[in-house]
Amino acid sequence: MARQKIGKRLLLVFINVLCIALISTFSLAEDAQQLEQRVKSLEHELKTLKDKNRSRDKKVNVRFAEMEQRIKIHGFASAGLTKETKLDKAVETQDLSRVGVRFSFDVNEKTEVVVQTLSKHSFDNYSIRTDWAYLSYQATRNLTLRAGRISLPFYLFSDYLQVGVAYPWVKPPAELYFLDSTSSELFDLLYRKSVGDLNTLTQLCIGRMVDQQEFSGMVIDIQGDDMVVLNTQLTYHNWTARVGLTQASVTNEYDNSAIGTMLSSLDDRVLALGLGNVEAYRDKIAYNNAGIIWDNGQTMVISEVYESRFSESIAGNLEGIHILAGYRLDDWMPYIYGAKLRTSNDDDREEAIELDSSLLVLRTFNVRQATAGLGIRWDILTGFVMKLQAERVGGFEGTLGSLGKAAGRDHYWEYNLVFDVVF
Repeated sequence: MARQKIGKRLLLVFINVLCIALISTFSLAEDAQQLEQRVKSLEHELKTLKDKNRSRDKKVNVRFAEMEQRIKIHGFASAGLTKETKLDKAVETQDLSRVGVRFSFDVNEKTEVVVQTLSKHSFDNYSIRTDWAYLSYQATRNLTLRAGRISLPFYLFSDYLQVGVAYPWVKPPAELYFLDSTSSELFDLLYRKSVGDLNTLTQLCIGRMVDQQEFSGMVIDIQGDDMVVLNTQLTYHNWTARVGLTQASVTNEYDNSAIGTMLSSLDDRVLALGLGNVEAYRDKIAYNNAGIIWDNGQTMVISEVYESRFSESIAGNLEGIHILAGYRLDDWMPYIYGAKLRTSNDDDREEAIELDSSLLVLRTFNVRQATAGLGIRWDILTGFVMKLQAERVGGFEGTLGSLGKAAGRDHYWEYNLVFDVVF
């Protein structure tokens, strides 16, 4: 009986253990199934995240690609040597050396932002300035509106004054191209029209300008307000012609107070004689210019003329002209050029001196200068140019010349070597 009781108890224990084992097995199987489902769910979520990230990355890449297409970066640089004779100067590098970068961004199909920065030597040091910073809007197929800091449209090569590759000289003639440090705030309209092979561009600008000029060691700050500029350019086959008219109110300030005081005193005496005034900042100025280019791919001829006139001042109305002729021989182009500058109202100052001999200083407003030179341009590679140039600057006729360098000299020679590049 005792053995049977023990057997029954062991059987009950076995049955309990078996039940527990079966329950545990079912529970583990259920846990495994849930775990597997959880893993599959996590894998699905992970795949979904990867797909989302892949889609997002693709969108980001597309946006970056679109941004790259909308942003354009261009640059230019020049490095050169200058030697002037009879001026007791060593070889200089700063006058011809500069680096510029231009950024343009297409906001949309009609709107563009343009910024150009420039580093160059000016008044004994190098500085970085913003030449261009404007917003452009393509109103119609032919009409463009711009507002901001824009290059002054005074010359044939106004848009490329700092880009040496764009013109044949080492530097444009100083007799005409003397406003190269100018910043301006303008609003302008550009209207383009084509009729057959004739292309026209008309530009109307309003705004103001600020410039600095150095004359015989003196720095003059020039400010032009209420400026209105109207230009028309025609292009027909090998010909390009341009005419420009400018009106502005001019203010001059001198870095030397003694000179300013002297000019003010001089101005009072000239006014007392009823001859107008001396200081240009008391006056309005009219600046008119015209230019022409003929280029058939082998022969190039460039010429420009200009005049600037004050409405009341006897300070100095200027007239200038330059002409260049070049002939291409494969990658080489030898050229010759000449330029001349003079004040056209010297008789007015002589009349004032006759009335009051103390006004002899008025003769310092007389300007005479004539330059003749030759050079050669070598297009080494696309966008990489070397120029070698020699010029004789003279014809001062007792004046200080256009840059105040004459000072008792009959003439001097200037030799230049420069390398220009665009990228």
